[in-house]
Amino acid sequence: MLAITATVASCSKDDDIAKVSGNKYESTYVKITATVNGVEKINEFEGVAKLKENGLYLKVQFKEDKTFWIYQETEEDDVYDWDEIGTWTQKDSKITISVDDETLEATVDGSKLIMKLEISDMEGKKLAVEGDTDTGTIEWHFNKI
Repeated sequence: MLAITATVASCSKDDDIAKVSGNKYESTYVKITATVNGVEKINEFEGVAKLKENGLYLKVQFKEDKTFWIYQETEEDDVYDWDEIGTWTQKDSKITISVDDETLEATVDGSKLIMKLEISDMEGKKLAVEGDTDTGTIEWHFNKI
């Protein structure tokens, strides 16, 4: 099972509900938490260069036509295009993103975006930690661009 949670936060007033329509966000920090052989391990990556080096750099876009797009780039500057991966809706401060058979929840409040990807079936997946990973969470922090 795969679940992504996104949260957007800023210093704006609570009654100022940020709209994500048409906005792009760039990842600036990633925290990976994984349970490896029953022990929790945490890895953190900060800065665009470090994220690209580890294949964790992302951009996301909430298009006005309600499609959700994602872009990934590596340190080697491999060419990646924007890919439409789902749709989104927003009601007040809550964003719901639909990707394939999954529903992802988000909360928006300004220009900072936090997106969590929870993975319960780790077969064949690596989370930048050593050992056999049982479960894990990847938490991306984004800035509006």
